[in-house]
Amino acid sequence: MGILTDLATQILNHARSIEDTLATHSLPQPSFAADGPPSLPGGPDFRELQKNRLALVDAARDIEHLTTGPEAWIKSSVLVLTPDHLALSVLAHWDVFSAVPLDGEISYADLAAKVGLSEERLRRFIRHAMTSHVFTESRPGYVAHTATSAVPARIPSFRWFIEHMAEDGGPAYPKVIPALEEWGATDQPAESGFGIAFGLDAKDGKDSVFR
Repeated sequence: MGILTDLATQILNHARSIEDTLATHSLPQPSFAADGPPSLPGGPDFRELQKNRLALVDAARDIEHLTTGPEAWIKSSVLVLTPDHLALSVLAHWDVFSAVPLDGEISYADLAAKVGLSEERLRRFIRHAMTSHVFTESRPGYVAHTATSAVPARIPSFRWFIEHMAEDGGPAYPKVIPALEEWGATDQPAESGFGIAFGLDAKDGKDSVFR
C-alpha cells in the first residue's frame, strides 16, 4: 500500500468513527449548511471523537500536501493564504457577516448598499471567501450564509478576533524581518515587528505592546 492509499484509509476510518459517535448520541453531522454545527462536541464523553478528529485533520493535511506537490504547495501557501486572510478581514471590517440574514438571502446590490461598499468590490471579496465555504450563492446574484460565515454573525467576538488579527497583527508581519535585522535576539517588546509597525520606542520603559 502506498502512502496516499494509507492516508486515505486513515481518513476514511477516522471519519466513520466520528460519524458513528455522532449518530449514537443523536447529534447532527458536520455540514456546510448555515444551520450546520459550529464545532464537534468535546468534553469527557467525546475524548475518542476528538482524538479521531485531530488524527483526521493531520492525515488530510498530509494527503493535501502530497497530492498538491512540494512546488505547488509552496506557491499556494504564498498566493492563497494571504488573499484568504484579506477577504476575511474585509468582510469583518464592514461586518458583512451580520448584514446577511441568517435565515434567508440577500442580493449583492442590497448587501453592498447595506454595508457601504461598491457592489463590484464586495462581490469579488465574497466570491473569494466562497472558495473556502465562507458564504454561498443561493442563486445567481444572491448571497446566503454557510455554517462558517454564520459563526461571526451569531458570535460577534469571532468578527472582533478577525479584525484584531488583521488590523493589530497584520501591520507587524512585514516588519518582523527588519526587526530581526536591526536587533536580533532582543527581549525588548518595542524592538519587534509590532514595535516598528506602531512606532514604539525601546528607550521608553513605559512604551510597550500593552500601552
